[in-house]
Order: sequence, then structure tokens, then C-alpha cells
Amino acid sequence: MPRKKVIAMFPGGRVYKDSEGRNPTTGEVVRVREAVALPLGTVVSEVAVFATVTFDEHDHVDSITLKSPYPRPEGATDQLLLVAANKVMAALGAEPLTALPKKPATWKHKSTQIELTCDDDGFSFELSPVS
Repeated sequence: MPRKKVIAMFPGGRVYKDSEGRNPTTGEVVRVREAVALPLGTVVSEVAVFATVTFDEHDHVDSITLKSPYPRPEGATDQLLLVAANKVMAALGAEPLTALPKKPATWKHKSTQIELTCDDDGFSFELSPVS
């Protein structure tokens, strides 16, 4: 999907322009690609899901990230995070989880590669086109 269409579909989205900086540890120059943060809202009581879209050099969607808030909100138990993650799983057409995975889980759905990672603060789904 073209960049202009994504931005038009989500008028409340916030565009973060390309930026360049230095890794504080290594001193290497790091380029952060333009991204659009999309308003999705709360999916389960204290747990919202945030979406960010990045684009390739041809201004087409390169990846979509869906993640829980960082740091984890007060009252967002593992069970609430699991319920929120399962709502995202259902929207992606995937089977529900019985627990948040300790290791990254990767699968394909149609022409999309999906990776789910979890840590102490929450979850993150990374969606990208299958090459």
C-alpha cells in the first residue's frame, strides 16, 4: 500500500521523519527510517496496542509493528497482556495463545511474515511482506 494512502486512511497518525544519530555505545551512525504512528486505542482495559508503519524506498509499506505500551502499565498483568495479544492474534487470523511465548515465534499468513516477541514489559508483533 502506498505511503499517501496509509496517511490518508489514518488522519490521526503522526509522521516521524527520517533521522540520523549515533549509537551511544558504539558511536556508529544509525539511520532511523520514516515511520507513521497510528492511533489504535485500548483493546483490553489497561492495555492499548500501538501501531507503527515504515515504508521502503518506493514509499510502499515495508513493515507494521503492533505493540503493547512500554513500560508496562500498572495493573497490566500477564493475563491481561495475553488477552490483548490474543485479540491481535484473532485480527491476524491466527490461533489464540495459551501463554505469552518466552522465545520469538514466527509464522506466515498469506503474503505476510509475522514475528511475535514478548518480554517483561509486553509484546510486539512485527509484520512484513514475504520476500
